[in-house]
Amino acid sequence: MILLAGCDHNYTALSGTIQPPDVPSWYSGGIACTYVITAPKGYRITLNVTFMSSYSSYACLEVRDGGDESAPMFNTFCTYYGLPYEQRSFGNKLWVRYTKRFSWDPWYYSANTRTSNGSIATYTSEKTDDYFLLVAASPRSYYSSSSSSSSHAIYRVDPDTAAYYRIPMNRTLYNPMAIDYDPVEEKIYWTEKGTIVNRIRSSSLNGRNIATILSANTVNAEAVLDGIAVDPLSRLMFYTDAGNKEIVMLTMSSPRKRKIVASSGVDKPRAVVLDPTNGVVYWTDWGTPAKIERANYDGSERTTVINSNLNYTNGLAIDVPHNKLYWVDAGTDLVESSNLDGNGRTVLYEGLSYRNFFGLALFQNSLYITDQGYRRYDSYSYYSRMNYLLELPLGRNDLNVSQILSMSQTLNDIHAYHEKTLASGK
Repeated sequence: MILLAGCDHNYTALSGTIQPPDVPSWYSGGIACTYVITAPKGYRITLNVTFMSSYSSYACLEVRDGGDESAPMFNTFCTYYGLPYEQRSFGNKLWVRYTKRFSWDPWYYSANTRTSNGSIATYTSEKTDDYFLLVAASPRSYYSSSSSSSSHAIYRVDPDTAAYYRIPMNRTLYNPMAIDYDPVEEKIYWTEKGTIVNRIRSSSLNGRNIATILSANTVNAEAVLDGIAVDPLSRLMFYTDAGNKEIVMLTMSSPRKRKIVASSGVDKPRAVVLDPTNGVVYWTDWGTPAKIERANYDGSERTTVINSNLNYTNGLAIDVPHNKLYWVDAGTDLVESSNLDGNGRTVLYEGLSYRNFFGLALFQNSLYITDQGYRRYDSYSYYSRMNYLLELPLGRNDLNVSQILSMSQTLNDIHAYHEKTLASGK
């Protein structure tokens, strides 16, 4: 098919209208137009698509979060499906490609020109803070767990609109479990945990420059790297090692320089979060008894925070300014909080028995929770596990969760970032 050229356009105004060109009535090829919208740094762009085509299934739109074709893709759709459609960028650029194929059937054109029927979209730009959620996901158990499976993913999620995309990474991503973000170097850090590999890795926010920071086999044969937390201020990283039963600190500039923060009495460490302001690390332990502990970065002043009515405490989140610690437990099916010293323990939400709470992040005045436990019958008449990203608003009398996303993949850890809190709580 011959495509009409010369219809690409760069938009730099804070608002505008996207309107494809008209073509002659005799034209039997198609058009493929690329539009790049660029706003000033610190702005985000909202694209509103209201019209695609009057030519049935022949028009398609592709939207990417960036300034070129390699940027992460939000969505691609054709004709009227999903309209009206609104998409907000994470950064200050959006890349849009509009394609349309024409037919010779006289039903589809007039005697003079085939028109674009006016604009297909408008956009606006607004200065706003930089914030997002990161969610690690892996295949369901009856899918392939090989490193080449496309079900291994890290998602970037807009907590306001629930829009998300898979961060494009190469096929070596395998079973990402815990996740954190370093805003200083704009890098994602995560653990990969499974029978094939067990390591800590990093990449840029766009999925490029993937690097292995630490492999379990470079520690020793017993190492099982699980939870992870980054202190962007002190340039330190902490992880839990369930195999060696340790809480470990390393410097981000020299990750092979490891310091054991806690080992005596550590049994089955899982999640870890940091208080960078005071230099304190908190972690959960599935052992007997299950507990939440804390210590200074150097291992001193180690204290048990909570040691009763815990089972599989998977997720931790911290709110230092308000003296609060939050956790989720897949064994008790509870979302709870306490003061940082363990006093003032409160049940915030009691899940049903089919819940399986895993990841936890605090963003603004809500807790975001990954739930691996809900099962339903699907069209093939067998149980399939659906995973959800849930929001639990705080400060209300009627605390209840709302569903933000649902996926067939297993949703693991979650991290929240907001530029106004450099040491953002997980």
